[in-house]
Amino acid sequence: MDAWTAHYDGPDLSVEEQVLNDKKFFSTRALPSRPVVLGLDTSASAIRYALATKLIDDGWSDNLEVQDPSAATCRALRDVSLIICTGGASYVGSRTFARIMEAIGRDKNVWVACTVIRMIPYDNIAATLREYGLETEKLPSVVLHQRRFASAQEQSDVIERVTARGLNTVGFEDEGYLCAEVYLSRPKQDVSRPPVAELAEDLHSDLSKCAGVRD
Repeated sequence: MDAWTAHYDGPDLSVEEQVLNDKKFFSTRALPSRPVVLGLDTSASAIRYALATKLIDDGWSDNLEVQDPSAATCRALRDVSLIICTGGASYVGSRTFARIMEAIGRDKNVWVACTVIRMIPYDNIAATLREYGLETEKLPSVVLHQRRFASAQEQSDVIERVTARGLNTVGFEDEGYLCAEVYLSRPKQDVSRPPVAELAEDLHSDLSKCAGVRD
C-alpha cells in the first residue's frame, strides 16, 4: 500500500503520461499466470483506461440497467466463472445482475462476489441470484474500509442511513470510513466447499498483512 500511495502522490501528469505510468506500475505487479479478466462499466472512459493499462483483457460499456447486453458482451459472458463487483451495488441493481446471469446461462457454475456499502441493502440482488440457483451468504465479521469520507456531511448522511438499517457504526463509519461488507453467491452444491466462515478467516489473514494502512 505504501507503494500505491507513493505512486499517486507523484507529480501531476497528462492523461497520456498517467496511463503509461500506471501501465508500467501495474505490469511490475502482475502475476506470472493470471485468469482472463473482463470489464463491464457504464463509463466508456473507464473501460478505455483499464484496457490501456492492461488491467483487463477486454471490456464493454453497456448499461445493463436499461438495456440487454450487446452481442459481444453476451459472447464473452458465456465463459465467465466469477463475477466481482466492488461497490457497484450502490449504482446497479437486480436488473443488471439478471441480464448478466441470463447471458451466462443457467447451467453454468458461476460465483458472484460483491462488496456492498453498508448503507445499501443487498436483498433484491440476492433474490435475483437465487432465481438462477445461487445461494448468497455474507462473510461473517468482515467489514472493509472502502475509502475515507469526502466530507463531514457525507459521513453524517451515511451514518444516518446505516443506523436506519439497524447496524452499529461504532468502529466503522464513526472512524471516518465508508465501509463495505462482502457477499458471496454460489451454487447450492458449492456452499460448503469451503464454508463461508473459512473464507472469512482467509480474508482476515490477507487483510492483516496490510494492517496499519487503511487509505
